[in-house]
Amino acid sequence: MGGIGIASDNYFSVNSINPASYADMYFTTLDFGGFWQASQLETPETKGLQKTAGFQNVAFAFPSNDNFVLTAGFSPYSANVTTQNAIQISDSTFVEQTEYTSSGGLNKVFFGGAVRLLNNRLRLGANFQYSFGNTRYEWVKQVFEPDTSIRVPAFRTIQIIEDAFLSGWLTQIVAIYVDTLNSDNYTMIRLGAVVVYYLNLGGDRFTAFTNG
Repeated sequence: MGGIGIASDNYFSVNSINPASYADMYFTTLDFGGFWQASQLETPETKGLQKTAGFQNVAFAFPSNDNFVLTAGFSPYSANVTTQNAIQISDSTFVEQTEYTSSGGLNKVFFGGAVRLLNNRLRLGANFQYSFGNTRYEWVKQVFEPDTSIRVPAFRTIQIIEDAFLSGWLTQIVAIYVDTLNSDNYTMIRLGAVVVYYLNLGGDRFTAFTNG
């Protein structure tokens, strides 16, 4: 929702968008998430349904009696898409199929903490995150004869494979300020701030082009 999580908190969930929100967690918490997504992709000539599902995150929060909370967690970052189009080559019509595939992905391990100050009006926190992993993106284009039961490419297959390897640290220094403007009608103000500093985040990329 446009980054609204920067100033929000939740007593029962680990909000890693702004680790200062950890300070409002009162219970030892295990936060586990997954996802399932379906996307309808359409062009004027064809349409297809892309579905993907997977593990999203796991995180732990350990509050203390001194307004201080420690957290730790793990989360992967990272679907396959196929499109088909009718193309004209000389006087014949063929089916051009392009398939996009991704595999692997980046992962992050984070450790954080937060504390409440100024009569619980100010929350200060920090996250230390290590990102690592590799991703492979594959792009395959084939051209087939139309209306044939045997799907044999009519021309050479074109393939592009890109492997990326990435690792590095980043640090989040964060704050949330909460105050009551009018206690009669429960009007409150919430301000959130996040500063992210990347420490030696880098990697390597390899690309292979194949034509036939």
